[in-house]
Amino acid sequence: MPLLDLSIIFFIIFWSILGLLRGFASEFISFTCWALAIYFSIHYHHIPAEFINNYINAYGIAKILSFIFIFVVTFFLSMSLSFIITQIINVFGMSSTNKVFGMFFGLLKGNLFTILIIYVIGYTEFISTLYWEQSQFIPYFEEFTEKFLKSHNSFFDTLQI
Repeated sequence: MPLLDLSIIFFIIFWSILGLLRGFASEFISFTCWALAIYFSIHYHHIPAEFINNYINAYGIAKILSFIFIFVVTFFLSMSLSFIITQIINVFGMSSTNKVFGMFFGLLKGNLFTILIIYVIGYTEFISTLYWEQSQFIPYFEEFTEKFLKSHNSFFDTLQI
């Protein structure tokens, strides 16, 4: 089996095991946390940037600092919520179900990350290497990216980032 395919398998298994260990609630909130942190950082970094710019007089650096600040605050608040919800689930004795669903969500998350990585790598010169050409899994992921990420009806085409 080609090295790239083994890497893909281990990557997806890693996310599945992580989901099993952390549980569905924690994994879902973590995934949502990342999405919200990125969204709020992209769309609202200009608000604190104007305030920070009053103190450092470099708007580019102020934008970067405000992006990082919003990301960290959103991430911290979301992870605190994740901890509280996980503790509530454990109190109610639903941890086994939470873990099993977490494994399946981790599997889904691992596949999603693999698709995004392959999508990004698709724009580099790596696609002309022997590793890429020998892979048996890459064509399936590329078919998915062609159908859902690169098409004109793509969800990502509707986002205004």
